[in-house]
Amino acid sequence: MHRVVVKFAGGRVTVARQRGKQVYVYVRTDSGTFSLVADSGVLARWADSAAALPDPPPLGVKAKKQEPKTSQLRADGDSNAHMRFVRVATEHGPELSLFVFNGAWGVVEELGPQSAEILEALRSDTIIVADSEHVAFSIAPKTPPKGPWPYPILPDTGDVLALNVEDSTWRPVFKQAREVDQVHPMYPFPLRKKGGGGAATLQFMIDAMGRVEMESVQLLGDTDPRFALACREILPDMRFIPAEYNGRTVRELVRMPFSFAIRR
Repeated sequence: MHRVVVKFAGGRVTVARQRGKQVYVYVRTDSGTFSLVADSGVLARWADSAAALPDPPPLGVKAKKQEPKTSQLRADGDSNAHMRFVRVATEHGPELSLFVFNGAWGVVEELGPQSAEILEALRSDTIIVADSEHVAFSIAPKTPPKGPWPYPILPDTGDVLALNVEDSTWRPVFKQAREVDQVHPMYPFPLRKKGGGGAATLQFMIDAMGRVEMESVQLLGDTDPRFALACREILPDMRFIPAEYNGRTVRELVRMPFSFAIRR
C-alpha cells in the first residue's frame, strides 16, 4: 500500500493505492472528510487537465463574462456529488483550488503552494518528497503491524463523498527497476577460511534516477553481520534502470538477496 499525504492550509489530501486496484483519495477539511474512489488512469488525466487550466484575468481586470475553467469528476447517478479543480485569481496570482460537493453542500479549499505536489500524487504512486514539512510518503503492508500504526488512519469522521469512477479501457503499466552493470560484494576475508558460504537480504529505495537511496537501506536478514556489511558497501556503486509507471520514472522499494560462495 502506497500513501502520499500532502498538507495544505485548510487540511490535507491523502492518496492511497495498491497495485492493480482502484485508488482512494481522501480530502480532509475542517468541515469533514470527503473520499474519492477512482481508476488510476482517470486520476492521472484529471490531474493533467487541472494542471492545464488557463489562468484567469488578474484581480481588478474586467473581462468578458465566461464560464469558469474547471476540471471535474462527477459521481454516477443523480446525487450531483463531485470534485473539481478551479484556477482562481488571488492577491498572489493565479492559484488552484479544490471544490468538493457531497450532493447537499460543499467547500472550496485553496491549495496554495502545495497544488503541484497534490497533482503529482494523483498522477503516480510515488513522488519525490522535497518538501518534508508538507509532504509525506510511505509504503505500508496491507495488514497494519501490531502496535501503534505509524501512518494516518483514514477516513476521519465527517461527511464522506464516494465517487466511484471507473475506466475499463485503461490499465496501468508498471515496469520494475532493472540492475545494470552488476556489482558483486566481496567475500569477507575473515570468513574465507571458514567457508560454507552465506547470505544477506537488504531492502532499499531506488530513486527515479536509478540510484540507491542510502538513508532507506534496511537489513532484513543475514547469516553473519559481515556479509550484510559487504553488501551495504557496494550499494552506492549500484546502478539501475529506474522503475516506470505509465511511462514515468518513479521510485521503487525493492528487496534484494545476496549469496556468497567460495569456488574451489
